[in-house]
Amino acid sequence: MKGQTAGGTVRSETGRRRALPAAVLALAALLAGCATAGPGAGPSPAPVGYPAIRFAVIADPHLFDVTTSSPGPAFDRAVDSDMKLYAESREILAQALADIAAERPDFLLVCGDLTHDGERSAHELAAAMLGRLDAAGVPVLVVPGNHDVLNPRAARFSGETAEPVAGVTPEDFAAIHADLGYREALERDPASLSYVAEPVPGLRVLALDACRYLGEPGSPRTDGRLPRATRAWAVRVLARARADGAATIVFLHHAVIPHFAGMERWLDAYLLDGHDAAARFLAGAGVHLAFTGHVHAQDIVRGTTAEGPVWDVETGSLVSWPNPWRLVEVGPGAAVRISSRRVTVTPSRGATFASHAELRLAEGLRDEALALLARRGVHGEPALAIARRVVVAFSAFFAGDEPGPVAPVDRSVLGPWSRLAEAAARQLLDAIGTDLEPADNDVSFTVD
Repeated sequence: MKGQTAGGTVRSETGRRRALPAAVLALAALLAGCATAGPGAGPSPAPVGYPAIRFAVIADPHLFDVTTSSPGPAFDRAVDSDMKLYAESREILAQALADIAAERPDFLLVCGDLTHDGERSAHELAAAMLGRLDAAGVPVLVVPGNHDVLNPRAARFSGETAEPVAGVTPEDFAAIHADLGYREALERDPASLSYVAEPVPGLRVLALDACRYLGEPGSPRTDGRLPRATRAWAVRVLARARADGAATIVFLHHAVIPHFAGMERWLDAYLLDGHDAAARFLAGAGVHLAFTGHVHAQDIVRGTTAEGPVWDVETGSLVSWPNPWRLVEVGPGAAVRISSRRVTVTPSRGATFASHAELRLAEGLRDEALALLARRGVHGEPALAIARRVVVAFSAFFAGDEPGPVAPVDRSVLGPWSRLAEAAARQLLDAIGTDLEPADNDVSFTVD
């Protein structure tokens, strides 16, 4: 993609690299076109029974510590140049945690991207906020996302400038979040920030760190990969769980199963590298439930492998509309019930928060779509017509339970060049508008 770096970012007018949302990366890749895990483990062994459990899931809270910055143009650009509600991230997370605490789940999973850009102060703030829930009797387990570790974009903002601030190393991440999985871990992977915990008797939770932050070009990268040593460690951990008669679920930042047809083509960086083999490996080891984030969409998909099914339960970003979190119940006979909740009220905006968040998402999608189209020579009413379809399609994708492809653009307003751009965009918009089974927000199924 023209202007894209290996880490899935573009350089803003001020020279500061800014992470692009998954939706924009997909559209950009598509419009630009118009200008290893080992083999499967064989048939899945007889399933291990799940204990009765009830747990919550959040993803991508992208906590931004506004106290480190000063009002001014640089701060405004940092918090207003994206569809994520960075400036309000603290009160959004606080409200979600209060709602989760009221439900008294057995534990909480946090599927990565805890912070804005890996700032140490944001990590410390996240650890304190999540730690209060943990101390109140709801164990919290975290795993890093691509924004969290060794991120050179960690910054504070003052006046016209963005000033670098301290980030965190892998060792720092584990130390800061020690009480959120690492100290209680049954075992840790020496090669990554992966670990296994047992928050309730009879259930092992495998936290997989697939983030690429250890010195590779473009680090930290948007795409994810499990190193060979981590895969070998996971094999041993899962075998030990089965030998102990414990059921296992997994959570990580990157998707294991494609969430729409063509995701490998348009959003490959949001899928785990070697995801097909990883899904076969998990199913063959008796792991059928994976909880993920990264794409910022509410989406559940059932993947089918020769070794058995894997459900990838992706939770949308807490700081992007519809600001969701999930409640998951697993009962006798491996019956799973998932319900989705939303943050709809915050102290600063009251009951207007939901409409504010939805408008912010729509404006962000429109502005990014118009900017991409302009770089490809599409302007005026044709660009606005295409951008409107982008907003409708991606808003539905982020919300989940998509109603189907959006109505096509009125081609009478398009010229020859803009018709090519619209035809290319329509491929992606139709794909994300076609929801794959099962339902995305509220659904029941049996792990078989």
